[in-house]
Amino acid sequence: MLASPPGRTPATRPRAALFSSATEGGAAPLATPRSASAAADRPLFALSLPDFDGGGGGFGTAPGAVPDRFSQAGAALVTRGAVSDPVAADAPADVALSQRFALALEEWWVAQRAPPPVAGYLPLLEAYEALASAALDDTERKLRAPDGGGGSRPALEAEAAALRAERQSWRLLLRLYAGFDGRQAAPPPFPPPPDDWGAMLRALGPAAAGGGGGGGGGGGAEALAATAAAAGLPTKSLHDEEVQEAALRQADPVADLALRAVRWAEDGAREKPRPLPLPVTHRSTAFRLAVGEAAAHGLPTSLDPDAPAREGRRLDAEDEEEEAALLRTVWLMAQQLCRQCGQPWRAATLGGGEPWRYDSAAGGWVGNPDRPLWRSACGAIARRALQRPEVPASAHEAAAYASLASDASLLHAVLPVCGGWEDE
Repeated sequence: MLASPPGRTPATRPRAALFSSATEGGAAPLATPRSASAAADRPLFALSLPDFDGGGGGFGTAPGAVPDRFSQAGAALVTRGAVSDPVAADAPADVALSQRFALALEEWWVAQRAPPPVAGYLPLLEAYEALASAALDDTERKLRAPDGGGGSRPALEAEAAALRAERQSWRLLLRLYAGFDGRQAAPPPFPPPPDDWGAMLRALGPAAAGGGGGGGGGGGAEALAATAAAAGLPTKSLHDEEVQEAALRQADPVADLALRAVRWAEDGAREKPRPLPLPVTHRSTAFRLAVGEAAAHGLPTSLDPDAPAREGRRLDAEDEEEEAALLRTVWLMAQQLCRQCGQPWRAATLGGGEPWRYDSAAGGWVGNPDRPLWRSACGAIARRALQRPEVPASAHEAAAYASLASDASLLHAVLPVCGGWEDE
């Protein structure tokens, strides 16, 4: 029999890891006892895998059939205490959280009438994530108290870090298991780029054909040629990249899981504290240019963004420090920060990654139709920054643009500034 000690989770594996390993084979997750006072030899919840020798069991398993792991676990998950036992008000935080996890598991288990699909586990995951979030909020409130946690502050900070990691673990499982059952079906065929874009435009109706989006004269849907080339116009093939990327994710489960993990890491990064924006407008360099001292100090002859690299010169030392601080934060905040700090041109260089797609709400095409060119430009900026390691801002500038270039050969520019495995 596998059972947790009263009021504790197994010390060697986190709760999320137990859930993941169990559900991979269809089994129910391990549970923890709800009562800290329960005897060690009588845990409230226990999992054991009995011998099924043709006698049936589980959720309506036919005699002689081999039940799945969920049915085996379901037959062996035994409630050995009163289901209404409340969580002790004076229980230690870690014990109380384990008890609440067990209560959530019990409520979910009682609601099951048959082996659920993977989607059936999502409410349990959501409950676990909510419990970890509530415990984290409570710990952070203690840290924000006037005494800052007093002498127990280091312990509270460690507890907050552990709870944050646990909450993120449940969120990751939610991301990965969402839509799992639907993803087991055969993927649809990948749609090729259409040869007749006029057909897609005609499907939008006469309003689109009439040039309501600023495209000029009318003529109705019948005025749209099958191809622009038929009208003698130079064209290049464009198609809805958002549709294409969705089809790629459907056709490649590994890519889909990788994207889900990336979105999970991005969500966690958004919750980290952000510094206040400060002006980074190269004021010192501008002042020396205005008073005619730029040449004497080896500064660029203009303030355009490419001047330092083009002329082989550096900004004023104070401006370089501000630039380095900005680019460290750009690694986290990107476009919004650049605009707030007075560098809208840098925000524009970072904003070319939106796929070219038709926005039905806006009634027009949005995004960047030249994303390959933009990615190539990002790669060039990253390589240029790598060639100037003496400049304080070069490391983070190279990392920020290399991460946008989708070029594996630039990975060495990204890893040095990563703050942990989430960034990597």
